[in-house]
Amino acid sequence: QSPMCWDVVASPSPFGNQFATLSCNEHPVNNYFSPQPQSPILVEVTVTPETVKTVADSSALDYWTLGSSVDVVSPHPPLLVQTFDYDGHKMSVYPIPDDPPVTGSDPLVGDNPIQPVSLGDYRAVCFLGGRDGKFHPKTSADGLNQYNNIWPTKRCKAGANMGEWCVVHSDCGTGCDSCCTRPTLGCRDAYDFDRAPDNAEGSYLKLNYQWLRTAGQAFGTNFNSLTTGVPGRVLMQHVYNTVDHPFQDLDNAADDDSYVVANPTWDQGAGAASVQTVFSTFPCWSGTANAPPHFVTAPGSTDTAVETVVSCDYRGACLIPLHVRDFEVGSTVQTQQHLGVEAAIGFTKLTTSTLYREDGSACEDKFGLGEGALSCTLRVEDDAYFDGVKWSDSAIGRMYVRCVVAFDKFQEAGEDTVACRSAPLCFKIKIEGTRPYWVAPTPLEANSFDDNGLLVPGRTDVPACEGYPMELTAAARDDNEGEGVRIFIEDKFIDPALYQVGAPALLRFKSDGGRYNSDFFYPLLSNPTSVFEGNSELVDTCGRFSGYGALRVGDNLEQQAVDAVAPDTTGDLRTRSIMAGYVGNITGGVRAPSQRVVFNVDAARRNGITSRSTSECNPDPAPGRADCREKLVNMDQVICGVAYDNSRQLYRRWAGARDPNGNDLNVWRRDHSNGDYASDMHCWRIRIAAPPVFVTDPQGESSPFSDAWPGVVDSSGDESAYKHVQLFVNEERSVTFLAQDANPDDSIKILVLEEPGVPLGMKIGRSTCIRRGDDQKMCGASDRITPSYPNEDWQATQVIGKLSECSRAQLTLTWSPPVEVAGTSFKVCLAARDNSDICYNRGPPKATPEGWFGEELCIVFEVHGPTTAWVGASFSEPVSAYVGCTNSKRVVAEGRPYNVTIVRSGEWPASVEMGEVATAARAEGELVFRPQRGQEGSSVTVCVAVRDLFGAQEGGKYCE
Repeated sequence: QSPMCWDVVASPSPFGNQFATLSCNEHPVNNYFSPQPQSPILVEVTVTPETVKTVADSSALDYWTLGSSVDVVSPHPPLLVQTFDYDGHKMSVYPIPDDPPVTGSDPLVGDNPIQPVSLGDYRAVCFLGGRDGKFHPKTSADGLNQYNNIWPTKRCKAGANMGEWCVVHSDCGTGCDSCCTRPTLGCRDAYDFDRAPDNAEGSYLKLNYQWLRTAGQAFGTNFNSLTTGVPGRVLMQHVYNTVDHPFQDLDNAADDDSYVVANPTWDQGAGAASVQTVFSTFPCWSGTANAPPHFVTAPGSTDTAVETVVSCDYRGACLIPLHVRDFEVGSTVQTQQHLGVEAAIGFTKLTTSTLYREDGSACEDKFGLGEGALSCTLRVEDDAYFDGVKWSDSAIGRMYVRCVVAFDKFQEAGEDTVACRSAPLCFKIKIEGTRPYWVAPTPLEANSFDDNGLLVPGRTDVPACEGYPMELTAAARDDNEGEGVRIFIEDKFIDPALYQVGAPALLRFKSDGGRYNSDFFYPLLSNPTSVFEGNSELVDTCGRFSGYGALRVGDNLEQQAVDAVAPDTTGDLRTRSIMAGYVGNITGGVRAPSQRVVFNVDAARRNGITSRSTSECNPDPAPGRADCREKLVNMDQVICGVAYDNSRQLYRRWAGARDPNGNDLNVWRRDHSNGDYASDMHCWRIRIAAPPVFVTDPQGESSPFSDAWPGVVDSSGDESAYKHVQLFVNEERSVTFLAQDANPDDSIKILVLEEPGVPLGMKIGRSTCIRRGDDQKMCGASDRITPSYPNEDWQATQVIGKLSECSRAQLTLTWSPPVEVAGTSFKVCLAARDNSDICYNRGPPKATPEGWFGEELCIVFEVHGPTTAWVGASFSEPVSAYVGCTNSKRVVAEGRPYNVTIVRSGEWPASVEMGEVATAARAEGELVFRPQRGQEGSSVTVCVAVRDLFGAQEGGKYCE
């Protein structure tokens, strides 16, 4: 009897009996392609002495009694069903139930799936094991059942492990009595090229021929002769369904399982399509001393886990290596059997152009030349798309299935050696296009380290240096010249609390990116919400900021959100499909796109850096704690970019990676390519940098500033900022300079500039660090990764109270000017330098490999000598004196800043005397004149002078 095989395709119809009154404009189609399962139409199931003797340690779980203890004993290798879907949808493969549906039941499933009991009811059943035909259970340390190469068909609907696969209720968590339920009736759900290792190979069907045994006995009780126990050529038909699961939300904004169909039915609102496949099988007894050959992974290998999902570059031929070995029954000893490979029944016959040995001959041993091993090459061809050298662009994203079987040959077959074919080996082949990739001048250096010093893969540090616009230029290419490329760069890490009211659209496709983490591209002059202002500690400690206000410039600059697929005509985002265009503000792609991220950090605009004004600084700081003029940086920002081509739109099929927004990916790692090819995601950490500045108190004493300091932005060369200090010779004076860096992780040092230098005798103290701890907190982002990065839920949170060891420093100058510099002035200039080189060669001329020099601040010392003055003295008229009489005159002098005394000046006659004069700020002396006989008619001139404490200066003479 010839096998009867057909495919029955059920078109999706979400409208029931109302479809005649609806149009596609009102209800757009979101499921254009049905799934395409491909398997041989006739399969030989080889019965060997090994399978005959096998007991139930290798069995297929009976789908219809799922969850019970009933297993269907079946040692035969499982049949791999390769299926694909050009919509990119998830698919399920499962057998057809035996009972007809009843009113109100699911027409795909039936109402009462029961264990088949008769020969005619036997079908292929779902297999939840591996390719070796066995189960591989394992248990985690916490007792939770886990599975390797097993596909449970139940999920937890509640409990601690809600949404996870389960077998028993306890898998879902403590106290779950009815949590483990069967949400789908498929053997398993999987995407083409599924990322989950257990899903990647596709769906298995287990073929059962054990029912042919005599009750309680194995096949063939006597292997030396043909007996009634040897199975005959019994033909069976098998039916299975393949259903796709259309996206309800292409971009998975809700981040849950609802974005795929849970239970596909004919009237499912998402419009699932079902394909019914019928194929036939028959047993082949290999004889008592023979077993069919096996496909293995490499010559000489015994590993039969051949990779069956193949990607081929469209720019060349698609070649698949095949390796076959034949072993003695029940061992790994290779035979010398003659072998061959051919197409499975139902697939186009393979010629020497599509299946060949190394020498170009057919993939089949000639009698007398067999070695029990054979290697060939399977070449995938399609005259409509392949020209013999390369595939056409229109083949990108196309899928092919090729099934082959291996066989042995005997010149004289007997009851102990019967030629049988191996289980079919089916390959699913995808013709791959090229992915976009980043090119120069895109910053891609591996230079970004976290707080623990770990190199962060896929991230590059880019400095944003105060006063110098940052331009991060990203450029991308695609080797396929017929495709366009667009670039989208976004801030994936934001605090939802900042934008729930003012800009909720920013939160689409984003999870919690860290507390107080603002969006890098949010408008400059917009305060996110009152969250910052409502937290006094945040404002007082970290500063008051506006938005960052970064801009996208260049190609595709108007794309503001990651979702690129246009909604349907009704505005419904959920029915977007592979046929949908891009939203209007997106550039579909150019040959060589370039996009710049422009950001100009400016303290005046508070966009990433701020400066404490008079009203914001400490009015009465303790020594070393002055903070007027202090600059503070907001959190460093991490932005990420992906380059996309437009292959989905060009080829009208899902060409790129499947399930790019799946829940197994952390939200920030999803690229939302949605059928297009995407580059690797690359991230950039924007490191906001500023040089150190001199800080002071409201009076401008420490650091010394003039009274005009509140209006001084940069003290370099600004004489209005210089404090003028008046001091006298030999007066000792000390002044202290304080400098602060905006970055808590930087270390700074205060230096005295060589030009103009320092005056003679000035003492320069050491630049010492002032540690900022709990008593004077700073702020900064917490940036730590784990060894699993980037496969982690990474975020950056503002740390209020970040320790800083040396972002603040002080230096003291001490001077006592000598006498000889009286009447002169000296200017001394200082500058602080941090230890960061990130802004070197990035614009700032003061940024060096050793660090960035900040503003220069000068102080002017004006040196004065002492001053003296006579008080109340007047000698404009001569004084008349008589012989024998005593005349006296009081003289008073004052000195500043030192004490003075009055001393004789010049020659004095013996008739004039002055007593000792005390040294004081106000000195008084008395001149006494007693003329002697003989001095009549003569004139005497007497002079006195004022001298300071150090004898450094004499005042003008006072004479009479």
